Amino acid sequence: DDGNLCTTDACNSSTGVITHTQVNKDDGNQCTTDACNSSTGVITHTPVNTDDGNLCTTDACNSSSGVITHTLVNTDDGNLCTTDACNSSTGVITHTQVNTDDGNQCTTDACNSSSGGITHTLVNIDDGNQCTTDACNSSTGVITHTLVNIDDGNLCTTDACNSSTGAITHTQVNTDDGNACTIDGCNSVTGVFHNLNTEMCGNGIDDDCDGFIDEDCSVTLQLKLFINGFYMNNGVMNATVDPDNFPSICDTLIVEIRNDIFPFNVNYTDTSILDINGNVNLVFPGSQGHSYFIAIHHRNALETWSTFPVLFNAQTINYSFADAIDKAYGNNLKDLGDGNFALFSGDIDQNGSINIDDFLLIESQLELFGTGYLKEDISGDGIIESLDFCLFENNLGKMRSYP
Repeated sequence: DDGNLCTTDACNSSTGVITHTQVNKDDGNQCTTDACNSSTGVITHTPVNTDDGNLCTTDACNSSSGVITHTLVNTDDGNLCTTDACNSSTGVITHTQVNTDDGNQCTTDACNSSSGGITHTLVNIDDGNQCTTDACNSSTGVITHTLVNIDDGNLCTTDACNSSTGAITHTQVNTDDGNACTIDGCNSVTGVFHNLNTEMCGNGIDDDCDGFIDEDCSVTLQLKLFINGFYMNNGVMNATVDPDNFPSICDTLIVEIRNDIFPFNVNYTDTSILDINGNVNLVFPGSQGHSYFIAIHHRNALETWSTFPVLFNAQTINYSFADAIDKAYGNNLKDLGDGNFALFSGDIDQNGSINIDDFLLIESQLELFGTGYLKEDISGDGIIESLDFCLFENNLGKMRSYP
């Protein structure tokens, strides 16, 4: 006995050789450490340490070969869109989604779990209206539907867009106001207009619908009048301008048409030729439809007005100062004794009165033996002589008469 319980003690009887043979402690497992406690003889088989300190491995030992292995645990969840991992300290397995975000808020980001293919599909921004431009802000993801510009810049069209087809139309606006008194039209810059018709002269129609026909059109005034000093007889006067070359022309007149209310301002003045039969034609623009006093001016006759305002209600108006004494304001006409009447002759200085000043002017020309076309020649025979004084004296003291 060697005092070691882990040996088998023996003595060879033949030789007396004492042996201490180790007990067999091998369990045949290469993954254990075999030992025998010499005090107790207890044989132990302690597994070798296979732990690599990594909780993400399965540790093992091959009992036949003693080879120790550390096999990684299976972290694969079968989803190619995750990153599989294991925490070596805790053994926690995680499956982190791969990052599919492309930074564009206008796409739907996705990953195919089978293939791992990442897609970025544009969000649907179509509102179904072909008249809008659909858009998405990649930063905010705000979707907008902006109406397409249909304005053709023409105020005479109604601009529209067909939401189904996107066809843009520009329909002419209706300019008809249903008023026959307006000219309807449209200006592409300013829009629709309704202008009152302009009165058309001479058609006998109230074109502008103001209740008057041909107002403000030109009027031809046909006057009949005689000049007292020039009158011979039977409605004929002297040809005072140039009896040889113009035997039918008596003289020239200035005729005013004056407003019919105080202060009776002159509306228009015309100058025309008075023929030897007392006829004179004058044209007054824009006068039709109004009433006017007619005022006659002659180089040596007294200014004479019509008795009343004359209504210019036609293209041609006739008025005679020759057929009645009351045709002149204040009956201021000379009775010629044959049914005709005339303007008083003798107002040489045209101050509205036949007086001594006019006499002196005639006398001055007489002293100069004046002849020809002279205002002092009251008779119109081209000579300053006694007949002129006689005519003057007959009309001395006569004054113009007007409202």
